[in-house]
Amino acid sequence: MAVALSSRPYRTADDLALMQRLVQESWRQGKPRVAPHVGDLDWWMWQFDDPDPTNEIRLWFDGDELVGWAWLTPPASLDYHLHPDRPEGLLEEMLDWLTECATDGRETSERSVWALEHDIADVEVLTHHGFQRTEQHFAHTLCPLDDEPPTPVLPDGFAVRPVRGEEELAARVAVHQAAFAPSRVTEQSFLNVMRSNTYRPELDMVVEAPDGTLAAFCLCWFDEENRVGEFEPVGTHPRYQRRGLARAVSLAALSQLKAVGGDAAIVLQTGRDEAAERLYTSLGFREVTKIWRFSAPTLGEDR
Repeated sequence: MAVALSSRPYRTADDLALMQRLVQESWRQGKPRVAPHVGDLDWWMWQFDDPDPTNEIRLWFDGDELVGWAWLTPPASLDYHLHPDRPEGLLEEMLDWLTECATDGRETSERSVWALEHDIADVEVLTHHGFQRTEQHFAHTLCPLDDEPPTPVLPDGFAVRPVRGEEELAARVAVHQAAFAPSRVTEQSFLNVMRSNTYRPELDMVVEAPDGTLAAFCLCWFDEENRVGEFEPVGTHPRYQRRGLARAVSLAALSQLKAVGGDAAIVLQTGRDEAAERLYTSLGFREVTKIWRFSAPTLGEDR
């Protein structure tokens, strides 16, 4: 690939679609060892009512072709994605941008970057620039859908089904807020999620309790081109925990995913939740790689 790199800030939803297409191309060439999923980008963009996150995104081009993007979580944590052909010097430019952001108006700021452990060239670049691997990581796990998932088993009076679209917005947000309390997800932010590029209500599975309230959920995102889904997020209302509802709703999501043409599902696991790890292992998820946090010395310490 000829390299004549240029970069600019994120502008419009058309850029988000470009970023998602680059992720899909990476899955096509590198499945399943690809850090982001197309659904991640919609979830990151819309899940909160924070100040416009587009101010924290930058895109890099080789001519007219998008070859990479970087997404900054303030003050200085970076998620990035490169074209599978790994344009020379691109990651270095992203690190320069991270440093600029970290020093803009701040006396000190630790810089961190999330990277796949099998991307040896990227890890070498990070190490060369003073980044060291920390203990913090996500396990990238995958569940093949070769066979039909088992039928969910629910307590008496409970039912599993897809969410009823925007008419059930308030109830859907309420169960999410309860599961992840304190949560910054709001009705407006989740409405934006529901209206995003890759959200599909038939893959947003919920468990309905006997009184009609929602007790658990599994939001599954689907990359139709690569036939892979992602669970993000999965949760159970505290009132209904330890009843097998997370397992039931996850099995239902796997079945729905297979029905729409999926051949695999992924989940990122932190390793800090043993119950979740046992659940996903029992469902057939197995680790394929890890995503590690690399950190660099705090800027300004030697000044």
